[in-house]
Amino acid sequence: MLERILLFYLCIIARHTASLKGYYYDDTESGQELSYSKVLERLSNLNLNFLPLKHLENNCYSRAYFISMILATYRIPSILVYIHSSLNYDQDPVVLTTESGKEIKWRYHVAPLISFGSKTRSYFVIDPAVSSRHPILTQNEWIYKLRPKSGLYVQYYG
Repeated sequence: MLERILLFYLCIIARHTASLKGYYYDDTESGQELSYSKVLERLSNLNLNFLPLKHLENNCYSRAYFISMILATYRIPSILVYIHSSLNYDQDPVVLTTESGKEIKWRYHVAPLISFGSKTRSYFVIDPAVSSRHPILTQNEWIYKLRPKSGLYVQYYG
C-alpha cells in the first residue's frame, strides 16, 4: 500500500515538473524535442487494459487523470482537454457511439492531450473510452468521434 501511495505522489511530481516546460515533448536527456516516432516508441509499452472501460457513462475525469500520471512516468507531459455540449444538453449532448454500437451521451468528456513539434505542432488525445483498439487519436479525430452537432466548446487545462 505504501508503494502505491509513493508512486502516486511521484507521478504528481513528475506531471508538475513536465508541465513547467509546457505540454510539448522534449527529451530531457539530450535536450532535443522528441519526434513522433520517439513518442510512439515510448508509448508502445503503454497498457491501458486495466482501466475500467465497461462503464463509460461515468469516470472520464478519473481515467484522464490516471492516464496523464502514467504518461508522466514515461516523461511525456500532457494536459487535459474537455469537450462540452452546448448549453442545452437535452437537445445537443456530446455523443459517443461505442465500438459495440451503443450510444452514450455526456454533458462533457475529458481526456489527456499530448503535443509535439515546434514548427508544425501536432496534437493527440489518448482516450481508450473512444477507441479501445487505437486509443491514440488526433485531436480532430477525437472531436469527430464525439460528434457534437453544434455548440462545440473545447477547454484545455494543464
